[in-house]
Amino acid sequence: MIRNILVVCTGNLYRSPIAEALLQDALPDCEVRSAGLHAAVGVLAPTVLRELFMAHGLSRPHWAPWQIGSADATRADLLLVMEAAQKREVERRFPAASGKTFLYGASAGGDIDDPHGGNAEVIQRCFEQIRSCVPGWVQRIAALNGVHEHD
Repeated sequence: MIRNILVVCTGNLYRSPIAEALLQDALPDCEVRSAGLHAAVGVLAPTVLRELFMAHGLSRPHWAPWQIGSADATRADLLLVMEAAQKREVERRFPAASGKTFLYGASAGGDIDDPHGGNAEVIQRCFEQIRSCVPGWVQRIAALNGVHEHD
C-alpha cells in the first residue's frame, strides 16, 4: 500500500512543495511530504509561492525547507523526483529508495525545470505543469493500492 509519499526537488522551495500540496489535496488518505536534496534550510518560502497557494486554496502545514535524510527515504512508500538526475542521486545516496523512486513528470515530458530565480509567470507555469501530473499519479497510486474506480 502506498500511504507515505515523499516529493523531492533541489531546494525544497518551489517544485516539491507545490507537488506536496496538490497531491495531499488529491490524496487525503495518504501522507504527502516534501524535501530537498540540497534544501535551502533557513530560507523562508517565497512570497510569490505563498500567494499562489492562497489563490488556489492550498495550504501547507510548514514552510521551512526540509533536507532529505535516510529515514525519510526509508519511511516513504513512494518517492517522486522532479529531474532524472535527482532520481539517480536519490537512489545512490539512499539505497532504501531504489525501486520506489520515480520521475514526477514522466507522463508530461520528463523533467520539471526549477523555477528558482524566475518571475511570477515562470513560477505559475511550473505550478501548472506540476498540477497537470496530479491526476495520473492519483490513478497510479489507486491502482497500486488496489482501488478501482467505478463508472
